[in-house]
Amino acid sequence: MDFKSIIHIIIVWQSLFLGIVFLTPRYAKYKRNFYLSLLLLTLCAHFIYNILLGLNIWVEVLVPFSCCYGFLYGPLSLFYVRSHLVKDAHQKTIYWLHYLPFGIVVVGGLLGVISCNPQLSLLLLLTMFGYSIANLWEIYKYQQTIKNITTQMVIPELKWLKILTLLMLVIIVLNVFSTTNPILVVGGKIIALETVVQIGIFALVNLIAFQGLKNPHFFRQITQDEKNLTTEIFNSKKDSKSTIGIDHEKLEALEIYMNAEKPYLEPDLTIQSLAGKLQIHPKTLSQIINQHFQVNFSEYINTARLEEVKKLLANNSDSGMTVMEIMYDCGFNSRSVFNGYFKKKTGMTPSQYISNLKE
Repeated sequence: MDFKSIIHIIIVWQSLFLGIVFLTPRYAKYKRNFYLSLLLLTLCAHFIYNILLGLNIWVEVLVPFSCCYGFLYGPLSLFYVRSHLVKDAHQKTIYWLHYLPFGIVVVGGLLGVISCNPQLSLLLLLTMFGYSIANLWEIYKYQQTIKNITTQMVIPELKWLKILTLLMLVIIVLNVFSTTNPILVVGGKIIALETVVQIGIFALVNLIAFQGLKNPHFFRQITQDEKNLTTEIFNSKKDSKSTIGIDHEKLEALEIYMNAEKPYLEPDLTIQSLAGKLQIHPKTLSQIINQHFQVNFSEYINTARLEEVKKLLANNSDSGMTVMEIMYDCGFNSRSVFNGYFKKKTGMTPSQYISNLKE
């Protein structure tokens, strides 16, 4: 048995096992795991096909369907990312059109009118590339929404989604090159690009296993209303550059409330909750912050928190509070976000800043 066959068998068993696990009650309560399970089971079926083809079993029956699996990877990965980021992300009826190419290839193969020729395979790779870009776009939109409505950051989860998408992109690109240049020479050694692709898929399955099976972290999903609010905010930014001035009365009310009540100490503060306390529309509040302070909501609130941190650090000789205790008291709920933001704004780590205060 050669190396390629061993990789195929491992991928089949891993994908089948994980696909079933993600359908169990512990994991199935998260909609994203349903799409992840379908993605893995599709991969399992795809590599069972590869094994049968390598053993010359049912070749005439299987060959017309060689590329049909690929038309599922893109839609399933997109819906996985979307359900990960958007709360109650419902699959609208029109979304079923994403699966239409898969259905056409399967039906066409059964009728003998469509065959997975090189042209169709190239179209498949381009389609998967397009879905990978769509995944990155969904992540980008999520980041922009989060910055404008809340201060909570979910960097580890976003890193995972980016790694998943970028690894898929790399595999797709290598697959495209393997169709025209199947051999790669590195340091005088000949390497089959197809083998590199198989190892990449093997790595992808193991990444999914590591991320999916560990205890799920808290993840701040966004709602459709929040997405709509962000769209309104972006549109208002364009209009406000030339047509809308700052409402100084509301600006003054904001500054008075921030100084007196210190709402930024609440770790779960959102633009909607702050606007509600000020009795103004969230879009209006966003306009005031963007135009007067030239920052988004997240930056505005975290800057206020940082100033509070610096005050407490300067007067910390009596209380003896740790940096972590001060961080949480001031509204930050992530050590990595706090440390990164502190260094970005002060040019020093918290410990370096404390040392400077003692000098």
